[in-house]
Amino acid sequence: MGAQYSSLNELKSNEYLSRFVSEETISVNDPFWNQFLSFRLQSPFTTAHSKSIDESCSIFLPQFETNNPKTNNYGTLIEV
Repeated sequence: MGAQYSSLNELKSNEYLSRFVSEETISVNDPFWNQFLSFRLQSPFTTAHSKSIDESCSIFLPQFETNNPKTNNYGTLIEV
């Protein structure tokens, strides 16, 4: 993670994305946000690469939709 670029394969098992969409409420002062916001992924250069990113991230969407109303982690992300 950090300043290095992450690969598409790493997205599916990314601990920070998993924690962000989990049932855990992450406080605005949690050091998690520094790591989460330092995540870097190389910009897609082709439509196929863009679709691969979408597919890799889509596994997190159902969990995010279920948990975010309770955790408000998206709201905290905006606040940070």
